Amino acid sequence: MWNSGYVSEVDYTFGHFSFLSPNNLKFAALMEGGKHSVPDNPTYLELGFGQGISLNMHAASNPGQYWGADFSPTQTSTALEYAKHGAGNLKLFDDSFQDLLRRPDLPQFDMIVLHGIWSWVPPTARAAIVEIARDHLKPGGLFYISYNVKAGWEGVAPLRDLLAQYYKSQRGGTVVERVNAALAFATEVMEADAKFFAHNPIAKAQLNQMKQKDPIYLAHEFFNETWDPMNFSEVCDALAPAKLDHLGSSTLLDGLDHIHLTPKAKDSLSHASGVGVAGDLRDIFVSQRFRRDIFVKGLRRHTPFARQRQLLQQKFMLINHAASLPETIKGARGAAKLDRDLYGRLISAFSQDNGYSLSVKDILTSPVSQPLTYTQIDQALRVLVDLGMLAPISPAEIVNAVRPGTERMNAKLCRDAAFDDSVKYLASPVIGTGVAVSRFEQMFINSLSRGLGDPAKYIWQNLEAHGQRLQRDGGILDTAEANLAELKSQFQEFQKNRIPLLHRLGVVSSEGKIDLTFEGPLET
Repeated sequence: MWNSGYVSEVDYTFGHFSFLSPNNLKFAALMEGGKHSVPDNPTYLELGFGQGISLNMHAASNPGQYWGADFSPTQTSTALEYAKHGAGNLKLFDDSFQDLLRRPDLPQFDMIVLHGIWSWVPPTARAAIVEIARDHLKPGGLFYISYNVKAGWEGVAPLRDLLAQYYKSQRGGTVVERVNAALAFATEVMEADAKFFAHNPIAKAQLNQMKQKDPIYLAHEFFNETWDPMNFSEVCDALAPAKLDHLGSSTLLDGLDHIHLTPKAKDSLSHASGVGVAGDLRDIFVSQRFRRDIFVKGLRRHTPFARQRQLLQQKFMLINHAASLPETIKGARGAAKLDRDLYGRLISAFSQDNGYSLSVKDILTSPVSQPLTYTQIDQALRVLVDLGMLAPISPAEIVNAVRPGTERMNAKLCRDAAFDDSVKYLASPVIGTGVAVSRFEQMFINSLSRGLGDPAKYIWQNLEAHGQRLQRDGGILDTAEANLAELKSQFQEFQKNRIPLLHRLGVVSSEGKIDLTFEGPLET
């Protein structure tokens, strides 16, 4: 079978992962103290791109050349449709990883990324991934990989196997029906007082959580023929033939040991012999389920002074409202309270006067952020970027160069929102990745950009034509007047809070419009 046991009857969800962007990966590498050789215009490859939303967003909002391979022809067709409305710097193929290796035009890459792939593909595909990295990742290039970790799944693995075997035994019905049938079967087993669930309460909690999730997501996550959680050390050993060294985690909060580890755990880790042992031990301490790791071909470390010098020059933008900062952050040891004074001062340094954009050096010298130290800001950046409050930004010349591609992509997405709510993102040339934008917000932008009259009426006409109604406070709004009133209220909120934010991200003008000059598919 061409799908090698992977669930291919239903397509994957239309997700977007900003941590795969060149800007965010390079920033994560810097935070981990690692050097790399990735230029501002990288040659970038994503293996297993799904619907291609992340890859299209990153190609449209960054300079360089972008490649992608996903063996699903349906998903590749979808990604190609979006690519026609991007920057023209994206090549997509419905190749298996083995087939991709045989392409004579496959270049050398500065970055190779694969998210949610490694644990779900067979050994032959993993071997091809290693070969691609060995033969086609440049020295100093970055390699991102995510995978399930044994330490967090050991008590749940038998449940997954039970579900997968039942799913496999069902010959009839759709994928969704078979997933739901497997969940119902596992529930019957649990309610029949199976000792496994009594001895593994984490499995019981997992099953109850799964019943609340989208069956299509579950099909891709748990029902493939291959489902192989691995130890960190096993992944390191598998990647060693490609000369890849572990650099660190792209999950920035992983770098805050005090929210994850007890003093005794930190002491034990300090005596661990070797990277692999230390990584496995840490995963056991925190019961790690999923890792997002960055490797580099040829490990080189910044000196503390060199890292500080580079970080001081890095610019960030405030990409969320100050009120969105949570009270706590979650660590393996539980919730940790944020220092409101420290974070309040840091966020207050970003204002309309400086375009909500500052370098770390600017933050240090801002009167508002006094008396914060460099060490405090260094740590706070991990939190604020991970929480989506701040984002590293591209230089002005890059923002201007990529803008035609982001305008073209956003014009398509806003136009399509009238009949398709799949992609709830727009591309930002400022931060070089996608920004979450609701379907109604896309339609507001489309109405404003095309002069379609009252944006609330525009949306209501579309909803009414399809027999759709809005909900408020858990109830359906039946009358046209109630629906229009709700849409008008949402539009006012959009004007007040969202347009200014999207404007500084380069997504819309100050009036909430996109530039339609570049609209239309690229000539091929």
